[in-house]
Amino acid sequence: MHKNDGSLISFTLLAQFSVGLIWFYTFVYLRPGQLDLNLQIGGFLISPVFIALVAIALAVLLSFLHLGSPFRAPRAFANIFSSWLSLEILLLSIFGFLVLGLFIVQQLNIDQSMLFAILLGLADLTGLLLLFAMTRIYLLPTVPPWNNAFTPLQFLFSAVVSGGMVMMGFLLQNPENYPLAKNLMRILVMAIILEAGFAWLFNQHLKYLKGLHDQKPAHNTGVYFSIYVVRAFIMLVCVFFLAYLSITIHPESSNHFAIIRFYSLIFGLLILQEVAGRYLFYQSYFRIGV
Repeated sequence: MHKNDGSLISFTLLAQFSVGLIWFYTFVYLRPGQLDLNLQIGGFLISPVFIALVAIALAVLLSFLHLGSPFRAPRAFANIFSSWLSLEILLLSIFGFLVLGLFIVQQLNIDQSMLFAILLGLADLTGLLLLFAMTRIYLLPTVPPWNNAFTPLQFLFSAVVSGGMVMMGFLLQNPENYPLAKNLMRILVMAIILEAGFAWLFNQHLKYLKGLHDQKPAHNTGVYFSIYVVRAFIMLVCVFFLAYLSITIHPESSNHFAIIRFYSLIFGLLILQEVAGRYLFYQSYFRIGV
């Protein structure tokens, strides 16, 4: 891995996960009736908004690492009209403050539905703009592996799959939410199938990048290809597991804890493949020209 790949993998995945979770939270929030998605753990209330807030806070901290030095952080806002990196950091900060606002309003325990809805809509829009800005950073003409439609697709599906899986975990805590959880599982099955298809197309794209650089990385042999194959297998397993779960669960299920354990297995496998996918993305890097 390159020097900052570890922090970049964590930063991009956490930021995209937070955006995806807020999107799916909006999907649930707009449905008729009020669903109680809060979890009481050790006297502390855990909610999707709280998880998204923690994720975005960690992403902000990690952004200092891939900027090089925390003391240079104020400079990141200096060129928001000419630098996609500066715009990314600005949008990340705005998104973080909007999620913080959602969390504060949620904790007031008074009728703040209009304010909450406005903040939620702004967070959804800002999250979309954040993903766009993150994508633009990597669409470099001098980096052929990244300068194509596969980069925004990878970022988008990371947000959808990771955010959707966490929201599904909250829904599965209450058997009354199983019908909605089943619909979400079907959405995620389609998302994972599409993500796997785009991963294959991306690998084919790398395979046929010929004559661009003498030291172009080998994408179809060695460790890189082995990780790609393992990731593809994990995605296939997750598709079958999620499809099976979507068929078998129902509100009258007596094996609730078995369902949670099965979900936890799928969740762990999907997070592993997302990390592997982002690792492969950064390892595909090579430059041409200046």
